[in-house]
Amino acid sequence: MTNDALTFLADSPVRARVLGALQSLGPARPSDLRDELDVSRATVHRNLSALTDRGWVRQDADGYHVTTAGVLVHDRFEHFRTGMETIDRFQQLLETIPSEGVPPLDVLATADLVTTAEDKPHAPVMRYVEELTASDTDRVHGLSPVRSEMFDFGHDQLIEAGVETELIIPRDVLEAEREDAGDEFGETLATDGFSLFVLEDDPGFGLTVLDDRAFVGGYGPDNQLVALAYAVDDSFVSWATDTFESLRSRATCVPGEQAEVEESARPE
Repeated sequence: MTNDALTFLADSPVRARVLGALQSLGPARPSDLRDELDVSRATVHRNLSALTDRGWVRQDADGYHVTTAGVLVHDRFEHFRTGMETIDRFQQLLETIPSEGVPPLDVLATADLVTTAEDKPHAPVMRYVEELTASDTDRVHGLSPVRSEMFDFGHDQLIEAGVETELIIPRDVLEAEREDAGDEFGETLATDGFSLFVLEDDPGFGLTVLDDRAFVGGYGPDNQLVALAYAVDDSFVSWATDTFESLRSRATCVPGEQAEVEESARPE
């Protein structure tokens, strides 16, 4: 779509609505469009004339029709418009994560968004834990770029319940966890159904996939979760699953502490 056509449609929201109405109504007279769009007769006539001049609408004996060009223009414009609305709605998330952590805009549009506020600084992580522990899931596949006690609290509950868990963390987070947790770290690695993977670089976003829902999180400079998108839509869950599997393919599995001891004790 050329800049001229885009500007033409954007200058008057009625123009795109006329094209959409003609697609749904079929041949229509100005009075039909006036009632459908709830605009004045003069507005309908003015925009029909402009759309006809561009070849997007034609007038026949039975009324006005949208042409094939008009259908295609309308579809492309609506795709652009809804995409921009999605970008605006998820602005706080998109400011904090790289493109790898962003699903296609039509998929992102299916998600709900929770962000921090002055009076609710922990709203995203609280919603995450709430949704995580409320789901009746048999698996949790997660990517966590930071250390978070509340995040760990939610995941610990599921691990203890026997939910199969695969977790990816950056190398620096692994080393900090290993140093701070001591023996408990080895015990966690030895837990049945728990697998830990490490990435050499910080992916720059958080990701969690359950059986029936998925989450994408963006973090601020202080490593606080500031924006959380989550959805139960199949397309969102499918995208998150594919993204997790791609990340896991680049990560290295962290063996249990006992396995490391046995490996080091093997004769040369």
